[in-house]
Amino acid sequence: MVSHDKRLHCVLDWRYMGDLGMSGFKGTPGPWKYAKNGPHWNNAALERISIEFGIYGENIADTVYEENDARLIAAAPDLLEACERARSHLYQAGYEPKENSLNPNEDLLFQLDATISNAIGE
Repeated sequence: MVSHDKRLHCVLDWRYMGDLGMSGFKGTPGPWKYAKNGPHWNNAALERISIEFGIYGENIADTVYEENDARLIAAAPDLLEACERARSHLYQAGYEPKENSLNPNEDLLFQLDATISNAIGE
């Protein structure tokens, strides 16, 4: 159970998750983007799509085969940020996570906690 003080701290600075026992995302900072790089070097019938970051287009993933997959991967930092913010708002509103709760906010908070933990490897 999270104390009121920790919930308030989380809302005041939702990017800092240490008080909730979470280390936060430690990977490559966003924004990420996807780039079409022409035919795949091993199969010209496939288009090579990469996930890149930074002003020099450094690679996070050098080959993604489906454009829809590439868009989803490139959106990952923004999606994680949105999940963290939504979770903070629900905690601040006084909700507690409960799986399969009849209260949709409690069930959503449970899903957000699980999704964020999965994304940051906890």
